[in-house]
Amino acid sequence: MIVAHRPKYACRACTDGVVQAPAVERLIKGGLPTEAMVAYVLVAKYAWHLAFYRQAQILLV
Repeated sequence: MIVAHRPKYACRACTDGVVQAPAVERLIKGGLPTEAMVAYVLVAKYAWHLAFYRQAQILLV
């Protein structure tokens, strides 16, 4: 699992307040699946010939 650390920084002398690095952009805007999840589903569908309902059974265990 890849974890992106985004620390928050603040400067008492500056007027900017708290500053944090922007989040990594998602493959699907507003979606929860990561690039790894989309790649897994595509490989399971086209390389391993698993139907989507079977993938759902595997992932929900």
